[in-house]
Amino acid sequence: MIGAAVSAAMISLFVASPAAAADPNEGIGDLIIEVIISEQVAPGEAPSFEVVETDLDGLAAVLEEVEPDERIEWNGTASLTVQPDDPGFAYGAPAQRSSLEAAWDTTLGSENVVIAVLDTGVTPGEEFGDRLLAGASMIDADPHVDPHGHGTSVAKVAAAAHNGVDGAGVCPECRVLPVQVAGANGGVSWSAAAEGIVWAVDQGADVINLSFGGTSTPSVVEEAIAYAVANDIVVVASAGNEGNDELFYPAALDGVISVGAHNDSFDRYSWSSHGDWVDVAAPGCLYELDGPDTYGCGTSFASPWVSGVVGLLAAAGGPLGSEGTEQAIESVATSLSWVETGWIAPGDLFDLPFVDVDPDSYYAQPVAWLVENDITTGTTPTTYEPDAPVTRAQLATFLYRLDADDAATTSASPFIDVDHTSYYAQPVAWLVENDITTGTTPTTYEPDAPVTRAQLATFLYRLAG
Repeated sequence: MIGAAVSAAMISLFVASPAAAADPNEGIGDLIIEVIISEQVAPGEAPSFEVVETDLDGLAAVLEEVEPDERIEWNGTASLTVQPDDPGFAYGAPAQRSSLEAAWDTTLGSENVVIAVLDTGVTPGEEFGDRLLAGASMIDADPHVDPHGHGTSVAKVAAAAHNGVDGAGVCPECRVLPVQVAGANGGVSWSAAAEGIVWAVDQGADVINLSFGGTSTPSVVEEAIAYAVANDIVVVASAGNEGNDELFYPAALDGVISVGAHNDSFDRYSWSSHGDWVDVAAPGCLYELDGPDTYGCGTSFASPWVSGVVGLLAAAGGPLGSEGTEQAIESVATSLSWVETGWIAPGDLFDLPFVDVDPDSYYAQPVAWLVENDITTGTTPTTYEPDAPVTRAQLATFLYRLDADDAATTSASPFIDVDHTSYYAQPVAWLVENDITTGTTPTTYEPDAPVTRAQLATFLYRLAG
């Protein structure tokens, strides 16, 4: 139980004070306090908690009722990470705009990719059309009514249509899932944030964008993000506008791609948070968010820029998961001194044979050789899945493409579990004809079974004669 250790300074951050009274002590008992009481959960499980509202007089009773295996934390409020309008900056640096256009030559996104925007709601309009999903509100309001405007602008950066109206979204054919966690005042309670993250995961979001934060966060938010990561959902968050290198949450949590803000010269905006805990940098002032000659600045908009890039990546190559996506994005980052990696050129993601093959890895050149020699096309057009096991069907195909000529066998294999219409039917028949395999039994090949190192050695030995 940690409630007793919370300082008076922390209390002042999270309670709503009544109007000032003539007597400084008058009304103290009327202070409204919200606390989160939660249970410890296993890593990767959704948080289990309740929010209790009380006052100072009732706080002692709440503390007494907390069980030994429960935690009690203040239900603090995070802030949106938007800066005042700053005219004169276009939609990213010229090199970055050019690279984004190159990425669009590969894909504009897909309706199968869903970007969840946890924010003040998203107002429907022609920028989204039927790509704006029903969503949900964690504050008992309407996710399609944005009383602040912040959430709608964030969603536009990630996924506005390319229709000649306002700005162009990074992933214009991705769908948007509005998850309302804040209202007109822009304050985001941590309990609403945790509920929103879990809800977005359960709805099948591919990317979750968090353009808000604070200097600390309760355990339930950390557990909610761990739940997202365990379900291979990519979480992207703004690094904050504190202008220093102090940790900002939830961006600084494990499993989150944290995003700082750069200008047209890739220099840090003075207000952008920075440090080796910030993963990447993206454009911080974006043009025509809400019509001609309108601008928005802040890491609030750098974050959905990266969320949009994640959407493009998912649309082109299928889900890479949280870790794989972060590795792919960071592998093409151009170094900057004030973040861990650098700024992102989205087009470079699609210049690689496979986005999940680290150019510095020991297997990068062998994989490139496989592609050049038409031995593999990857598991998707942009992924190789280097850590996945090889099946017996895949190995047969690799060996066939490596050694067989155009006059390879057309005979059928003797195995009842090899579909004659499958991609591996002729390779398996070729293996049999060349005495490279006799199957796992006289009538079965088990094409979906993984290949052991012993089997691999035997196949290669027989192939070499």
